[in-house]
Amino acid sequence: MIGRLEVGTESNVDMAKSIKSYLMDLLPDDHYNVEGVDNTNACYGGTAALLNTLSWCQVTGRYGIVVATDTADMDVKDSAWRGASAVAMLVGPNPWIEIHPERMSCFKNTHDFLKPRYSNQISPVMQTKASMDYYVHALDYTLEKMKQEHLIDAEAFDAFVFHD
Repeated sequence: MIGRLEVGTESNVDMAKSIKSYLMDLLPDDHYNVEGVDNTNACYGGTAALLNTLSWCQVTGRYGIVVATDTADMDVKDSAWRGASAVAMLVGPNPWIEIHPERMSCFKNTHDFLKPRYSNQISPVMQTKASMDYYVHALDYTLEKMKQEHLIDAEAFDAFVFHD
């Protein structure tokens, strides 16, 4: 049985209710014992939801579902960034894909991507070049720190999970 349903997103659908609340409609009518929250945190929301659920599964031995989703209704000038997507991941004991415990983060409060609450503009306020520059900096930083702190080089892995 699923014991956790956690969502990661950049955008709330409802300013009072979580996306998780809506997704509960997809579970059987008698399935109420399901923990979880929405992680609304720019690009990091989906990663946070996955890490939280992995930790929860390790403690409980139960299954959880992680949904990472967002919509990007952008101005025409930023059309390369437009779209909508979602992925659902079943997380639990004895996984087919191993997630190594070593990880590194790079957080900085930047103003390259904003969704002001009271703005008349539906699409985000975005500085695409600055956003890409921050992304590349974060990638360089985390790879270098992994090498320094964990003595692990990028070539040691088959794949990486990034925030998006």
